[in-house]
Amino acid sequence: MTQQSSSVSSVSSVGMVLRQHLPTAAGERNRQLFDLARHLKGLMPDATKAELRAIVTDWHSLALPNIGTSDFTESWGDFTRGWESVRIPYGSVLNRVLEGIDMTESAPESLKLLGYGERALALCRICKELQRNAGEEPFFISSRQAGNLVGLHFTDAAATLSAFVADDVLQLVKRGSGKQASRYRYVWPE
Repeated sequence: MTQQSSSVSSVSSVGMVLRQHLPTAAGERNRQLFDLARHLKGLMPDATKAELRAIVTDWHSLALPNIGTSDFTESWGDFTRGWESVRIPYGSVLNRVLEGIDMTESAPESLKLLGYGERALALCRICKELQRNAGEEPFFISSRQAGNLVGLHFTDAAATLSAFVADDVLQLVKRGSGKQASRYRYVWPE
């Protein structure tokens, strides 16, 4: 964070989101602004125009080295158009899926026999429900997101997801990279 970005705390969740959506090269401004709008709409759907403008002001200051001499009004205009275009805010699908999980339900004995702890079994329930929501298609989950959901460090969550793949609980369809989460299928027979 630079001196110019004082209105958004570098340790706040908004500050982290802001940094995640900075362009790294010319030509990425519009896409990153839309992704920022989508993320913020999920994080703070009732944000005021003043709050959003302050965030975009900080974003623009940080992004300026990679977007050239673009005027702030271009970034603000693109962001507001993106905000209005967001149909599926970040996290909305996951939140709906999580509401449908009975975390008190006992895990299948076949999974318990694999020796998984409570957090791993909770992650199994989440993956199963994500698969149910996705139908025949693979579902997305990152190790960071998985860890946040069950109270594990993201490196431990990554190891847990790898164990699920090794034990044929999950099938890895496509490994994620950068900002894209890995795709899995829940394949455990119950």
